[in-house]
Amino acid sequence: MFFIDKRINLSRRDRTFMHTLPALAVFFAFAGITIWNWADLKHNTKSKQADLSQQSVKDVKDALGKRVDSYIDVVNSGVGLFEASDYVSPAEWKKFTNIFNLPNRYPGMKTLGFAKVNAGNDTAKIIYAQPGNKENYSYRGYDLYSDPTLSKDMKQARDVGQAIITQELPQDKGLFGSRPQFMIFGPVYAGNSDTLNQRRNNIAGYIYADIASYKLINEVADGTDNSFAFKVYDDNDGVASLIYKGPGFDRLNAHTDKVEVNQALAVNNRAWNVTGVTSPDIIPGQDRRRPAVALWTGLLFSAFLAIFIYMILLNRTRALADKESKEIQSAKDELLALASHQLRTPATGVKQYIGMLKEGYGGKMTREQKKYLNKAYKSNERQLNTINDMLFVARADTGNIRFDMKKTDLLSLVKEVLDEQRETIRENQQKLLRKLDKKPVYVYADKDYLRMAIENILSNATKYTKPGGTITVKLKKTKNEAKLTIEDTGVGVKQKYQYLLFRKFSRVPNPLSDSVSGSGIGLYLARKVTDAHQGKIEFKSIENEGSSCIITLSLYKNDEG
Repeated sequence: MFFIDKRINLSRRDRTFMHTLPALAVFFAFAGITIWNWADLKHNTKSKQADLSQQSVKDVKDALGKRVDSYIDVVNSGVGLFEASDYVSPAEWKKFTNIFNLPNRYPGMKTLGFAKVNAGNDTAKIIYAQPGNKENYSYRGYDLYSDPTLSKDMKQARDVGQAIITQELPQDKGLFGSRPQFMIFGPVYAGNSDTLNQRRNNIAGYIYADIASYKLINEVADGTDNSFAFKVYDDNDGVASLIYKGPGFDRLNAHTDKVEVNQALAVNNRAWNVTGVTSPDIIPGQDRRRPAVALWTGLLFSAFLAIFIYMILLNRTRALADKESKEIQSAKDELLALASHQLRTPATGVKQYIGMLKEGYGGKMTREQKKYLNKAYKSNERQLNTINDMLFVARADTGNIRFDMKKTDLLSLVKEVLDEQRETIRENQQKLLRKLDKKPVYVYADKDYLRMAIENILSNATKYTKPGGTITVKLKKTKNEAKLTIEDTGVGVKQKYQYLLFRKFSRVPNPLSDSVSGSGIGLYLARKVTDAHQGKIEFKSIENEGSSCIITLSLYKNDEG
């Protein structure tokens, strides 16, 4: 089998170096830039999350510090009231506390009161407690010094001469509620307080505020969203006690992409710590999505560019291959035309001399001589037919064929071809069936070239049909067309090889292809002739069952119908 396949048959190595590697190099280069850009954007996003976290914690810390300072200011105002008066009556105290509107303006301040210290400094009993509700009324007469923790903090305030904040108080204290809270104590003196001894000797009592931590800090947390939460610790003497923890803290703290920030807060005499956690949702959605968008956009662009480069290289290779193929084909066609022409002249001469010998010009011959002479004549005829076919192909490819189109009886032409091939079919031990119209079938055709096409198709049918097979020739006229069908019960053609059927110089592998001679141009010639007649040729085949070739031509215009 020999044929020219116009498809590019590059080796795997050629395809790799010419197309794949450059495309992959482009893809990985741009993908690398994309991944670097994505990592940089991710880093920037994380940094932005950290910056927002720091700012959020700072905002909480500042707001909380101001809030606690305002509560201390209320206590110091009470201290000023008592130190400026020889006596503060219950009505005056109530009027004073009402000015601050404690429940609304100071959330969490459950009590603002006064505890009077006796002359011996042994007790500090509550005498005033506002607002005047049932709970505060029950505190009256309670000795704050009786609690060691409170006594220690109160005496510290006395000694330093300023308001102090207690540590977070245990929840089991009877005086306080069930949630964490702390107290503020401001010392009131009945005389000079310049020295430590004066402060201890002249202590008259304490203004105190009882603060519910959660209520106070919830006011600060009210402006935060679901992407940020914080907790507050009282962190003194190496012991950390929880003052407040936001409701979303545990959820955000478990987030894989959380950012945690710690900032210290100095609240008067206490050291507090504010710990904040944020999720990526703290960043605006557009900024948060930017790394992923950049990654996928970059990868898609890299893939598109790589495919584009691959296609450019592939098309360039195809263009060069097609150009080379055309140049080779052109040179081959010229060589074929020259060789065929040069072969035809001596072959024609051989035919003439053999014909003269058969006519008796060389004298009388024996039967054995005539037998060999007939075989030589047939062999020369086959050679001439092959040369004529090759000349036709060479001329057809260069556009140098002129068709002598005229009204032609296709029925008569088919009968002539069948009569000429009858002996060959008989020698091949094959059966010929004719299913032809009885009336002439006229088409507009070049009789000689159309005969050539029919002969080649019929020759293929006889070559690839085993002895005992059947060849069926059908000619049917429809309203506008003539359809010639040549069927055989031969070896058929595998589906994967059928694309080779009408290719020049191609022979299809089958069980008989090695034992049957052929040039591989028969069906190519038949298609060229059919196309020149503006007809249609079809080939159908099933392996090991046979093949059929159908030529469809338009009827001669005066013979339609």
